[in-house]
Amino acid sequence: MYVPLVDPSGRLSELQQRVRSYPDALRQAIIKKFLWEADFQLDILEKITDSGDTFFVQAAKVRVLSCLVQVLYALDRRWYLNEKRAVAEVARMPLTPENIVARIDAVMTADPSSLLVVKDLLADVQQQVNRVLP
Repeated sequence: MYVPLVDPSGRLSELQQRVRSYPDALRQAIIKKFLWEADFQLDILEKITDSGDTFFVQAAKVRVLSCLVQVLYALDRRWYLNEKRAVAEVARMPLTPENIVARIDAVMTADPSSLLVVKDLLADVQQQVNRVLP
């Protein structure tokens, strides 16, 4: 990571000011989009889990979890950059469901019961959203 030592034009300060607050409209849009997508993907996943298509099942579980992480970032009004260290960051956020790291790890196993874990996690994230948003 590069840290500028001098910013005589003030350009960096200007950019920092623009992203200092997290817009409510963006927060609500991200939550709505990614909760819908997680729910939709989970519906598909429930229908195809026994298909023997392990690649698709794992990819779908990752997509559901990615959506839920996006929602949790938005709930906490934090900018999401990428997957790297995202779960560790989410685990420290105040509105995150309990035991999120262990639950995500359980979902990522090849065990068919992991689908139940992801369903429970989705329900918990939706519950958090309902508590925070009107």
